[in-house]
Amino acid sequence: LARRLCPACAAPHPDSAQLLDPLELRPLAARLGVAQRALKIARGCEACGGTGYKGRVAVAEYLRCDEQIRAMPKGPEFLTQARQYARSQGWRTLLEDGFAKALRGVTTVDEVLRVAG
Repeated sequence: LARRLCPACAAPHPDSAQLLDPLELRPLAARLGVAQRALKIARGCEACGGTGYKGRVAVAEYLRCDEQIRAMPKGPEFLTQARQYARSQGWRTLLEDGFAKALRGVTTVDEVLRVAG
């Protein structure tokens, strides 16, 4: 679980342009269809007790077990093959799911790196 930004005091990230390339967030945003990138930072206010966060949001990695995955041989290469197949179907890693939430302004990049990095 990542901390959710406080809606009352979250502010635009001052260095968001500099974070996009090193963390490879531009390609991720394009792949996920996030047109409006809203990287934010936690400020802190009375509503959130000065933390900048209020509540939690799940960051998850889920491998859907469909017919293709069930049909794969269950040997030493299974996990690699299953991940490659899932990736071709739009599957996101834990870090990518967290960054997607940061790109939408739900949490911060720092918080994602703290819980999933």
